[in-house]
Amino acid sequence: MLSLRFPRVVPYAAVSLVALLALAACSSDPDGIAFQGVQRGNSLWVQVHSIQIMDAVYYEQDDVSYVIRPSDPANKLAVVDASVGNNRSTTVLMDVRDGGFTLLTASGDTYQPINPFEVSELEPNPPLGEPLGIFIWGNFEIPRDYAIRAWALFEVPEDIEPTQFRWDTVETVFVRNQIKR
Repeated sequence: MLSLRFPRVVPYAAVSLVALLALAACSSDPDGIAFQGVQRGNSLWVQVHSIQIMDAVYYEQDDVSYVIRPSDPANKLAVVDASVGNNRSTTVLMDVRDGGFTLLTASGDTYQPINPFEVSELEPNPPLGEPLGIFIWGNFEIPRDYAIRAWALFEVPEDIEPTQFRWDTVETVFVRNQIKR
């Protein structure tokens, strides 16, 4: 099991305040979707920092570069930058896999996550300056007052307008978009 040690997170109230301040300062991003939100469950809190729409996502593992592209050329990848934190239980053990989280739209469309390690291809020459992904996928251990921050991937139509990110591992937490349109 992968044990991640991240800097101690601030209490939920401070996280909420920071998220609301970020919302107030947020402007529309041409490469992304105006989506941010934070929600607390019984044991976990989940925060969506942003959603970017991309043609490809790159990551590196054991000094080897990989690329992930949509299976349908008409689609894009929605990259959800999210944090999942534990501020109540001694330790939360998670196995994040298929069905671990979902992206939802106001029209009722539901998008399931992509397993980044099953759909990736070798990429010997990734473009310079592209961010490298760290993914929410696999086994995690989150001690109290710690969090993980990583990407969740979805294959979506280019014009998607998500309204909720639903976390379904350990417990169900709905993160609604707090940016008003």
